[in-house]
Amino acid sequence: MPLLKISKFAGLVAVALFLAACYGCFDEVGIERDLFEERDMYPYDFDGQPAIDGPEYLLFVDLATGEYQEKVATVENIGRTVLFIDDFLVDGPFDLEVPSSFDGAEQRLKPGETLDLRVGYTALDEEPRQGMLTVLSNDPEQPEFPIELWANVEVPCMEVSPSSILNFGEVEQGESATRRIYVTNCASNADLVAEIADFFDDQGFELVGSAEEESALVIAPGTTKTLAVQFSPQQIRRYEGEITLESQGIFGEETTVSLRGDGVAPPCPQAVINGFSDQQTSTANPTATLQGIPLEIVHFSAEDSFAADGGPIEAYEWTLVETPSDTLVELGLPADGPINELYLELSGTYVVELHVWDQQGTRSCEPARMTVEAVSNDAIHLQLVWDTPTDPNPFNNSGTDLDLHFLHQNGSWNSAPWDCHWLNMNPVWGDANNDDMNPRLDIDKVDGWGPENINLLIPEDGVRYSVGVHYFSDHGYGPSYATVRIFLNGELEFELADRHIEDREFWHVADIDWPSQAITVRDQITDGFPP
Repeated sequence: MPLLKISKFAGLVAVALFLAACYGCFDEVGIERDLFEERDMYPYDFDGQPAIDGPEYLLFVDLATGEYQEKVATVENIGRTVLFIDDFLVDGPFDLEVPSSFDGAEQRLKPGETLDLRVGYTALDEEPRQGMLTVLSNDPEQPEFPIELWANVEVPCMEVSPSSILNFGEVEQGESATRRIYVTNCASNADLVAEIADFFDDQGFELVGSAEEESALVIAPGTTKTLAVQFSPQQIRRYEGEITLESQGIFGEETTVSLRGDGVAPPCPQAVINGFSDQQTSTANPTATLQGIPLEIVHFSAEDSFAADGGPIEAYEWTLVETPSDTLVELGLPADGPINELYLELSGTYVVELHVWDQQGTRSCEPARMTVEAVSNDAIHLQLVWDTPTDPNPFNNSGTDLDLHFLHQNGSWNSAPWDCHWLNMNPVWGDANNDDMNPRLDIDKVDGWGPENINLLIPEDGVRYSVGVHYFSDHGYGPSYATVRIFLNGELEFELADRHIEDREFWHVADIDWPSQAITVRDQITDGFPP
């Protein structure tokens, strides 16, 4: 084993001596010399090669006779191995300041390193001059890298504003906005010819006016021309595009301006409801509450609705979105007009909504919403509704007949004057000259489901009142299911719902003691009126 280790070491020594002895022969066999020079100093890549890069030209402008100007050309090694610069050649009336590191030997640039070459020109006269700076290197693709030198030539100059983004901001769907790009010839001695090299349209931008027809802009020194761009979004989204302007000539330059805009929904018209009851007027813009009383007709107007642009309102849509239970009431007028009304059939909450459309067909973003509170102003308000399963249509003139009864403690059921019902609708219980002290039956329904209401504004202290329902006639439709509600001072204090009752039966629902407002539940069914 020791002999084997010695043999391997001896072999490596022999290879090293051979490489040292043959260093000069690698150029002859095509192996790049830089691969073996200063290996600890350079990041070698055995598969790469050097590559030179630098400016295409240097430009000396507007020089008077005898005037001197200096420009810098920076060359860079953009390859993957060491770049060796062998020499610099200058052709024409230009001077080159050779870098101090260049002493006749090769100038070495590692990958990524740069070298500044200073070129000067003293104007012989005001005539245009041309020359060439050539950099000689070991770049296998460009061993002679040319940099053109120009002096006192007529060179256009292009300035574009905005130079990066033309932003239209938010534009309403279906509308248009126009913005302008300003192209200025910033040269003093030559016309600028600028053309649209590329135009990307995201289905929202277009050139308009003269820009739509001209293939190129010819701009005199120190003057400006415009390109008009129009943005017309047809969808609610972000739009993007770009326009590239390019100046013609050997010193042409290019500027790309991004186009940006947002298509947004047009501003909505505003729905407004003015509500009118016997008690008040209220305006919903967009929401409000209107106070009413049961059996009142309240009125609504949409005539104060308005479009965002001040134009007219073209269409209306009324919707009754909420009603008290046990009522099938509907809006009283067609839903597509500016005026409507509602019959407050029962105590409770009604909600009316309104949408409007402007002349562009834009719908209000949110409805106007009027909440109508139907509240009795009587101390005692009684309500009867009923459902008859075998009656398919509660709106025709055929149905069951149930009657609401309100009894003073001095009387008996179905007897005047102390029982207020359909045969005794407004009896005198107190002062004959003061209706507020006497009960009243506001409505008597004889053809199905109700409602029937009895009210008393000023009850008598120390009196017990009784509430009952009589099934006067089923008209052949059979049993019904009755619901009675008792409101005291506008508040629902009692409800007994869906009580099964048959033809000719009487239902004693509850008693009310005044002024304690105590309610005693009876819920008793008898055949006919009790004695």
